[in-house]
Amino acid sequence: MLKGNYHELNNFEVIGNLLMIERKKQHISLREFSDQIDLSHTMISNIEKNKSVPSEDTLKKMVKVLNIDIFMSSKYEKDIEKFSEKIFDCLNHYRYEDALKILLKFESKPIDFAYSQYAIEYRLMRLFYYTIKGSFEPFLKKEIDDLSYVFDNLNKSEKQLLLVIQGLWFLYRDYYKTSAKYFEKAKEIHNGNKQLIPIINEYYIRTLIKQYKFTDATILANKTIGIYEESGNYLRAIRTKLSLANIHLIIKKLNTAMEIVNTVLKFAKKHSIVHLIGMAGTIKANILFVKGEYKDALSTINGHFDPKSRWVAFTKFRILLFKDVEEAKDYYIEIKNDKDILLSDREKLYIDCLYFWVVEKLSENKQYLKSLKTACNFAVEENDQELIGITYNLRIYYYKRKRHYKKAVELAKKFGIHKKLHISFMYPYLQNDVRNE
Repeated sequence: MLKGNYHELNNFEVIGNLLMIERKKQHISLREFSDQIDLSHTMISNIEKNKSVPSEDTLKKMVKVLNIDIFMSSKYEKDIEKFSEKIFDCLNHYRYEDALKILLKFESKPIDFAYSQYAIEYRLMRLFYYTIKGSFEPFLKKEIDDLSYVFDNLNKSEKQLLLVIQGLWFLYRDYYKTSAKYFEKAKEIHNGNKQLIPIINEYYIRTLIKQYKFTDATILANKTIGIYEESGNYLRAIRTKLSLANIHLIIKKLNTAMEIVNTVLKFAKKHSIVHLIGMAGTIKANILFVKGEYKDALSTINGHFDPKSRWVAFTKFRILLFKDVEEAKDYYIEIKNDKDILLSDREKLYIDCLYFWVVEKLSENKQYLKSLKTACNFAVEENDQELIGITYNLRIYYYKRKRHYKKAVELAKKFGIHKKLHISFMYPYLQNDVRNE
């Protein structure tokens, strides 16, 4: 149904995009749609691709067949402009609570915005909010896919933002190689939104670190920190410094990593930035873990502002494996059953592999080897260097213990192909047998 005044429509491009999204969502072909509304499929295609403007009668037929409402009014034009500007500014400066307040106001009128001439801008900014926060809301993938249907029809800034949204969605689910590809495509768009560039860099750096591309990550991190500081965005600048701390942690320059983390913690505590305290605290706990200071590591992670955070759960479990195996068993059950702890598929596999290896006898648990192989394949596909290291080592270790030396040698050769950097501290599980057999 058409709501409002057809003659107030001044952006038929968005309406064409909406029609295409809804038709493809409902799996209606152009020819089927053509028969249903008695209009040539060529004309429909032109309308969807914004090459032709539908008459009011034609538009009525189209929305009736698709069973959707389209709100036609220009009264929210100024509101949507302010919405986009305010949401972006809040997200750019980590003011997520302020962004949510603005978003909820607009979400209370879904038809007015999600199904109107403002639909693309509204939907993009809404998805940007949820993905940059790392949300696991089930509707996200579906709505991202909806916008992907009309990617070719979007302007450069819209294309760039959609690519960033897709990159963020994959990043927070630990698909590092896939995520990097979307960020790279977003960076390649010329004359897009210049304000997005440092944000793209910031998250792209994280994918580089996970793939052990440390030189590229370091150069880009320092460049991005400079851009942020120059624009006065000191919060994102100092958040990006934590990426440098992660690099130093992985290459075992622990004192340098700790210096950066302590600098960030000092800044975050001075300005009462809770989420930044949590991020820095998690990295500090990992540094202490690598040093073998498990008691201090556990104390640090237990002081985290959000015990339900996936990063806290993952880090705490690894620490407990060395500090207290019995407590690790209990915590494993807790995090598997607590629906508020939203672990990624990668983290679930990682935790399963470590749990089965440390707690159960290898020879009696087929699920262990199955989880290990699944995690290994996932790691190789996404070039997750940490997970490649731990899963290959555990698989080789398994077959050596079972005296299947031929299989162990075969895996060792594959490991040599996929692993970029061999760092001993990544495999403390093999250096210090903490299994309870």
